[in-house]
Amino acid sequence: MSLISREKLVVIIAFACIAILVAFQVFMRPALNRSSRLKQVIPEKKALLSELQSKSRQYSSLRAQLEQIRSKIKNQQKDKKILSSIEQIQKDCGLTRNVANVTPSTIPISDEYEKTNVEVKYGAVTLDQIVQFLLKIESSDLLIGIKSMEIKRGLQNPALLDTVIQLVSSSNIEQD
Repeated sequence: MSLISREKLVVIIAFACIAILVAFQVFMRPALNRSSRLKQVIPEKKALLSELQSKSRQYSSLRAQLEQIRSKIKNQQKDKKILSSIEQIQKDCGLTRNVANVTPSTIPISDEYEKTNVEVKYGAVTLDQIVQFLLKIESSDLLIGIKSMEIKRGLQNPALLDTVIQLVSSSNIEQD
């Protein structure tokens, strides 16, 4: 069977069209699908990257704060103890004669560190004396924090206050 030139041209064009369709289905369509999926994923990944960068900055900040606390604890251990510091602050605030009771307790919190709780009871003090004491505690170089505070009006003089302040500090465990 012999084909005339017009029929040959039609057959060649038909094969070319089929080849183009097959090539499109095999090569182009998967590439286009992949490209559209990537366009959807890119904003999600950018948001994730932004979140990771934010968390990284937060982690670095917390790490720096931890190192500051550790160095404060080491310096505190060498210089003074919490009880002597509290005693000095009491003298500065004029609270020495108002101290009713001081109860220290120490608890190990890890192999390296221990926590010292100090409960100080004051009788017949003014609000100004308490505020001065608390400000000096918070602004001291030592790592002393105020855990809790209870204030009641005095029984004998309602203008004066009876106060219980719980302070907490961390320090290195002394190695012998």
